[in-house]
Amino acid sequence: MSTENRFQFAKSAALDEVMLLKASMSDFSYGTHAHEEFSFGVTLSGRQDFFALGEYHKSYAGNVIVFNPEDAHDGHSGGESTLHYKMLYIHPDQLVPMLESAGVHQAKSFRVEKVLQDDAQLRSHILGLAA
Repeated sequence: MSTENRFQFAKSAALDEVMLLKASMSDFSYGTHAHEEFSFGVTLSGRQDFFALGEYHKSYAGNVIVFNPEDAHDGHSGGESTLHYKMLYIHPDQLVPMLESAGVHQAKSFRVEKVLQDDAQLRSHILGLAA
């Protein structure tokens, strides 16, 4: 297994308070931490294992991972293949107006209840924003 780990952050030129992480990792792990932003990610290849919201999760290629602000989680590559994923970090100050314009009621108290999802439409939107 390769031991090369790469993490590339890019700030959006078009959207304030939106950051993209492109990551490749084979022998790296994140300790338990949380973000002040919403985190929307897609596992591109490999597998990402993590503990969040009281459960262990395994995200395979194509799965979507969503963390609300302040949701504590850890993470590491699982299996033998190198993990590749993209993660968007969107501050609530940026996301709430987007949700309100989309007609989401109670956008200020918006939370995603399911951390690991297999949702083709959401995956497409995340990857489109990441591009």
